[in-house]
Amino acid sequence: MEVVISVSSGGLDQFIDPCSIRVKEGEQQPLIVNTARLTEFLLKEVGIDSPELQLHLNGSPRHGEICTGGICNSTIINNDILYKHDDSDTITDEISLVVYLSPGDVLLCNITCPVTIFPVNDQVFKLITQSPYLSVVQGQSHVITDQDLLTEDMDTPPENITYEIVSGPSQGNIQLIIDSSNKSDSVSKIRFTQADVNMGRVVYHHKGSLQPTSFYFRVWDGNFNPVYTVFNIHVLPLTLNVTSYAPLYLQQCSTVTVLTPAHITVNTNGQLHNVKYNVTRGPQFGAIYLGDSPATYFTQEDLASNKVLYMQTDMMAPGDTFQLATWLIDTDQKPTVDINIVIKPLIVVGNFNPVVGLKNRLTTHAIDASPLAKITSSNPIYEIIKKPRLGKLKKIIRISGEKKNAKEGEIMRFTHEEIKSGVIYYVIRKAVVPDEVQGMDDVFSAHVRGSIYQPARLDFKFTVHPEGSNVSTTSFGAFPLPPRLPGPKKPNGYDGGISVASPNIKKDYIVIVGVLAAVLILALVVIVTIRCRTVKKQPKDKGELPLPLPRPPDDLMPSSPRIKRSHGVNGSATGTLPHCKVIPLGPADSLPGSDIDINIRYPYGMSDEPSEDWSSYEASEATYSQRTGTHNPMLRRNQYWV
Repeated sequence: MEVVISVSSGGLDQFIDPCSIRVKEGEQQPLIVNTARLTEFLLKEVGIDSPELQLHLNGSPRHGEICTGGICNSTIINNDILYKHDDSDTITDEISLVVYLSPGDVLLCNITCPVTIFPVNDQVFKLITQSPYLSVVQGQSHVITDQDLLTEDMDTPPENITYEIVSGPSQGNIQLIIDSSNKSDSVSKIRFTQADVNMGRVVYHHKGSLQPTSFYFRVWDGNFNPVYTVFNIHVLPLTLNVTSYAPLYLQQCSTVTVLTPAHITVNTNGQLHNVKYNVTRGPQFGAIYLGDSPATYFTQEDLASNKVLYMQTDMMAPGDTFQLATWLIDTDQKPTVDINIVIKPLIVVGNFNPVVGLKNRLTTHAIDASPLAKITSSNPIYEIIKKPRLGKLKKIIRISGEKKNAKEGEIMRFTHEEIKSGVIYYVIRKAVVPDEVQGMDDVFSAHVRGSIYQPARLDFKFTVHPEGSNVSTTSFGAFPLPPRLPGPKKPNGYDGGISVASPNIKKDYIVIVGVLAAVLILALVVIVTIRCRTVKKQPKDKGELPLPLPRPPDDLMPSSPRIKRSHGVNGSATGTLPHCKVIPLGPADSLPGSDIDINIRYPYGMSDEPSEDWSSYEASEATYSQRTGTHNPMLRRNQYWV
């Protein structure tokens, strides 16, 4: 017979009342499965006459067995179902059943019956840590965990295993943290459970000498006899060391910097978060702040939270220092540490690769004080406080002249603008770096100053390469200048054979510069030669008036009566000067026609000397007036005789 069962929602298990069992550990309890509503549904809704239901066990329970009619672990069960616990230390189990329609073995539904087991304290608890002890640092606290104190009972949960302190420790005390608000009970005789120990609520705090101490306690499960034992405490001496490996840097032109744990290294076997600091010697040129207020005391937590600040008040100071005393509660050790404040220069530092045998220009690719110059609106100054070991810093300036072409000397001071101008060089003596050595380190130190802000120390380190090295760098290097054209002799003391390093100059630019320099020198030579020929050089007597310019030749002069000379009584020559006309040497279009011709034919040319009121004269012409015996007027440079 084919049976068709249709249920609109859910399964047929909704017509079976929930089944459950509550049984004590090791006992048995009947299981009642009410299938009356399912039978009624099959009779009225499905139309099955006298339906018979059959229960099958779907696997045995994990901690017990199912018995019916005196037979246990049978697959088919009907009435008088009995669950028997196996007396294990368990608190839950479950029974899985399958409902069939008989005859035909039609599967109707599956049901699960939960089992609640009430444990019976029938086993003795066991103290796992037979000789409990702990080690604590003098004056510190130690949380007692299940590694230090542990009791197990298969029949009793941790919250029911109780410890009671019979006699407290002679040094320090036991504290029980009651809740998260840090409320505690520090009475010498307290109770706590294994659950408290497991959760880290029990704390021993030492106070006193280095002598060992102990406390006496008992533990029990509420049923069997308690166990008494001693908990020993070993006290370790406190070690607290503090050092400062890194200075506290303050950026130049700034006033505030933050003190962090990176500046102070604390080594201790105590609890680091309990470390505290006292300012035993304050800074000379500033103050210590905790947040917004001056402070002489702060904690490790304040340090870790970046709340401790140093503020500089004297902006002329090149640095500062202060002293801290480190300590922990209940200890006498207070080691001190000095914190140095170093001003960090506001400059950009690059690479510098000088080569022996060259004059190596120091450019802004190496040290650039542009940020400092911009923020201070000044020309930053470098003051040397430690000279380089392998070479010298020199200022080299090109000078035009007959006997000098360069002015150089060792310097102890230079400016940012001089570096930008390219006149600061690092000069290395030959054979300072052996050829077989790839390079030797050198360094010079300087104070960098800018306007009213604090000076900063610069330690500029670089590598000196041997002569002939092929230095490759993207910023700058040491490259010899092209050969100079023949010119004036070198000044005394000039170290011949050393070229001036000129970074980043292409060969095309070098050729162009050389040609322009040659043209300029040739032009200067021509000008000097013309001037020397136009000026007569005669000794000049002191006190004589300057002579006028020489008179032009007669063939260039316009027709005019000649001067008649006569001899006076004393034999001196006398004469009458004709009327003369002074014509300025101005633009041609402003002169009369005849004057223009004369000006054009003037053999001495237009003067290229600087604008002066009176003509210069040579010392050799100082006696001219004595020879002529007349006092001639002195002409301006834009005037001539006619």
